[in-house]
Amino acid sequence: MEFDFVHDTQRLFRKILTAASFPGRVVDLGQEAAKIETGSAVNTALIGCAIALLDAEATFCVWPRGGQEQERLISQLTYGRPAAPESAEFLFVLSGSGIANDALRSASVGTLEEPHRGATLFIEVGGLREESAIREEGVRRGTGVLRIEGPGVKDSAMLGVEGLDADWLGARAERCSEYPLGVDVYLVDGAGRLAGIPRTARLTEGG
Repeated sequence: MEFDFVHDTQRLFRKILTAASFPGRVVDLGQEAAKIETGSAVNTALIGCAIALLDAEATFCVWPRGGQEQERLISQLTYGRPAAPESAEFLFVLSGSGIANDALRSASVGTLEEPHRGATLFIEVGGLREESAIREEGVRRGTGVLRIEGPGVKDSAMLGVEGLDADWLGARAERCSEYPLGVDVYLVDGAGRLAGIPRTARLTEGG
């Protein structure tokens, strides 16, 4: 089936909004992402997020800057404009482990006059698991567990994240330490699972 740029884009947008509204909840973009034909081995869920959120007025950066194929696809499919990381509205961080820290520290946190100009980052990870799966199956090797608190979360929620260096928590904490300034983060894996972590969320390592 071909990707429907009206209906599939709307479905992707609603799912991204759900992930942002309920931190720690994992939503599945796989059905829509599977329809996106790229002609190369890229994360189509990541490309789908770009399709849902970018337009000709939006600026974006693929991190590290060597992601020419992803940058070409995003430009072609959304008409978004590539920009430097410190000024881009959206950052798409490839293969999160080891490079997410630098991307977070480079991203804009907005200004007191315009806090909405803080960047939104989509960071590729190896896998995502909700709290229910963690409780049923336990913690897998290579999986870090985040405890999430804040708006949209009743008490707290756990999120299992594979393939992301735990040091990124410190970088995120620095960038979100002066609310309303900060960055909004989404984690997305190769299977099309997505979880949102808004700047208002409080994160600690371990369940």
